[in-house]
Amino acid sequence: MSGEVFTDVKNIYNQLGIQFNNDAKDNSVYTITGLCTFRKLTMIVGVVHHYWPHFNQIWIDRIVVPKEKMSAAHDLVDRINSILVYDHFKINPDSGTIQLYAGFYSGMIGSGEGDEEETDKDLDEKEFSDGMDGYSFGYLRMLICQMTNHFSLFSPLFKKIVKTEKQPSEIIEEFWDKVPKKYKRELREFLE
Repeated sequence: MSGEVFTDVKNIYNQLGIQFNNDAKDNSVYTITGLCTFRKLTMIVGVVHHYWPHFNQIWIDRIVVPKEKMSAAHDLVDRINSILVYDHFKINPDSGTIQLYAGFYSGMIGSGEGDEEETDKDLDEKEFSDGMDGYSFGYLRMLICQMTNHFSLFSPLFKKIVKTEKQPSEIIEEFWDKVPKKYKRELREFLE
């Protein structure tokens, strides 16, 4: 998985399909999964809209990457992250999944390794230090999920980011043009 096979990472998303799945353990978590083919190699790519810090392995096409190849896997993760210049889309180095951070606003939410002794209040202060409270965060996630159900936002967005290398501000502008009117008023408060 190092070297030749992933030389041109930009092409990974050319055939990305989208499907929604609810996580059986947590209905607040939505996962977008799709097959993408790169140089005749088909892989399963997962997109989640909040941070999952609970994994210590990388999977490609549901196969665990062997320990001796982990550094190459992390190298791939870093290279894709450098292409996904838009901060709301990152790959979790632990799970190997592409992630949509709840966003389209100035702050970015993500959690590090949890401390078992931390209270809900501690977590709130850490998670939402950019001024967004837990309720607003959850509500924004819900809106984004609804919008993704209503129209195919993410596949064209991914392609545009990796192919045109546009600046995030340009992508946001184009994203905003595609948002259905009924969501614009509710989303505006979360946007700069």
